[in-house]
Amino acid sequence: MRHDNRRSATKVVAGRVRTKNNRTLSMDYYDAPEPRTVSVDRKRPGQGYKHILHKSDIYRFIELLPDWKNLAIGLNAIVLAPGSSTMDGYHVPGVVHVCAWEAEMWREYPSWYYE
Repeated sequence: MRHDNRRSATKVVAGRVRTKNNRTLSMDYYDAPEPRTVSVDRKRPGQGYKHILHKSDIYRFIELLPDWKNLAIGLNAIVLAPGSSTMDGYHVPGVVHVCAWEAEMWREYPSWYYE
């Protein structure tokens, strides 16, 4: 059995310190990686909430839409967002957020909510 010390410090190459981990930025929802491609992302629903939709449900729904290429213009992402007691979903330019529901999955609203 070897008992060598593993190097945990960063390395210096050509006078510059090399980073230890991947430092590249993740893809941003607001900048489409490719035109007419919509990414679907799922965030944690939060305590007491549950996502009703799955990513596969959204992809299947998109396949049903006959004119999806034209409908997707300007849409970069669909996000399954954390739950909220004040809204079912929201949008910002290029991104649609669908909020998680309460874990009980039953809601009662007054009639003015539907007007």
